[in-house]
Amino acid sequence: MPLVLAAAFALAACEAGGEEPSPTPSITPTALASEPAPSPTVIGQDPLVTWSPEPKAVGERGEGWLGERLLVTAPGDVHLHVEPVSTSMTLGFEGGARSLAIWIEIENAGDADWNGVFGAQVTLTDELGNTYLPVASPTPGDLHPDPDRYGFTNRNLMRPVAVPTGERTQGVLVFRPTLGNRTARLHVTLDGQRTTSWVVNIGQL
Repeated sequence: MPLVLAAAFALAACEAGGEEPSPTPSITPTALASEPAPSPTVIGQDPLVTWSPEPKAVGERGEGWLGERLLVTAPGDVHLHVEPVSTSMTLGFEGGARSLAIWIEIENAGDADWNGVFGAQVTLTDELGNTYLPVASPTPGDLHPDPDRYGFTNRNLMRPVAVPTGERTQGVLVFRPTLGNRTARLHVTLDGQRTTSWVVNIGQL
């Protein structure tokens, strides 16, 4: 019976072979080094910073959109490159109005120094025909509490400012428009002749 003998020999060989092979040693995973927690980041839009349309091409260089640098002329053949860079707006109404702050960058691109009150001849007009003048002395509650976060400053442009030739400065004008969200135009006239204007937005979107 060759099949029975083969089975017997196989069993004998297993018993004579000694110890069974040891199982494969288990590998203990090395603990990963803990990474530092990421620094907190701001998620979502800042509720104080209003939405504004992307800059678009305009037919006349005396008119543009928020974020577009245009020429403003001043007495003494002074040429200023002016850009309303962004806006912020308070969330609550006070006396039927909210405070709209427009951050503005001014660069003296001419050959003569300029000194003056930039906001002295500035108005804000809306599509309903309302006209608003800048607030002479804004309160902290009118302004964004942390303009440095956006690279801007809350310097009051209703006070005298000096911009030597080739230099630039930043500041803010504050308006207190009534009613709700709508488009408006910021108008600047420094020499009594040329008026430059930008489309801006009143309110949150």
